Amino acid sequence: MRPVMREGILFLEKEKNKLMNMKKLSLLLSLCTIMVTSHAQLFTFGPKLGLNLPLYSPKSFEYSMNGDEYTIDGGGSTLQLGIFIIRDFSDLFLQIDPTYFTCKVKLKDPSGVATDAKMSGVNVPVIVGKKINMFRVLAGGSPYLVFEGDLNRPEDEIMNYMAVDYLLGVGVDISSFIMNARFSAPAWSDTKVKTSQIIFTVGFKLNKQ
Repeated sequence: MRPVMREGILFLEKEKNKLMNMKKLSLLLSLCTIMVTSHAQLFTFGPKLGLNLPLYSPKSFEYSMNGDEYTIDGGGSTLQLGIFIIRDFSDLFLQIDPTYFTCKVKLKDPSGVATDAKMSGVNVPVIVGKKINMFRVLAGGSPYLVFEGDLNRPEDEIMNYMAVDYLLGVGVDISSFIMNARFSAPAWSDTKVKTSQIIFTVGFKLNKQ
């Protein structure tokens, strides 16, 4: 197969995978919205924005691609956008946060040549906690899937991996705003991609229980 034709086919496959994953994300958010709006009196919900500050340990990790071992260097922050859904039970609560995130990394091939890469995906933290006046103490788990690795080179494979983190944190409710600070660390991953991070989020309540 001619190189130009091969690159074209790989590019189309990459765009197809990107579209399919965005459809999956849209479906997930739609299902959550339908569930919540149909029982709105039971939940507090709204949009949220967040920033992940990585605490890489180690600061780089290995990823197998095209049969070769690449090195991924982090160091950048991760932006996230999603929704939060909270069900209060007196002074206890359950919270689910479907979230889309994206970040930039450095990818080094076996010869040491570095390439800028973009990694994005979706995670769904499931959190339980206790309310103490206007404050919240929380803990939980966060499964996530990285479904896109934009290396700006269509001949490369798309990076895909799954992982589960555990979460510990605190939050505060001020009027219609809910602010959280969380520590996230790896509990399981199907690759060597394992990172710890501090996560700051701000959400706006569209309704109140």
